[in-house]
Amino acid sequence: MPTGWATPPGFPAGIQQKILPSDLDESGRTESRSEPGVYTTAPFAHDHWEDVYLSSGDLIVGYDAYGGGGESFEAPTYACRPPGVRHGPFKSAARLYVV
Repeated sequence: MPTGWATPPGFPAGIQQKILPSDLDESGRTESRSEPGVYTTAPFAHDHWEDVYLSSGDLIVGYDAYGGGGESFEAPTYACRPPGVRHGPFKSAARLYVV
């Protein structure tokens, strides 16, 4: 099993990330994965630019407090968010990988 995976603070078990090496911004580069059916419960924002590439699985973003609605994306999908942009919550019906 690959090493370096950990659940980020404030996220439910089943969602994990690891730092991807980079000479530009090592602290801001991560890879994430989520088990099927695991979800976050509230929108959030970062203090850095975020480039997201959904390499496999699906991602449902912006659902209501009961898990209904939201917009569904399937791999391959790319998104870029500037610092401070609120996004989420998110969930996946299949295993998800985001780079």
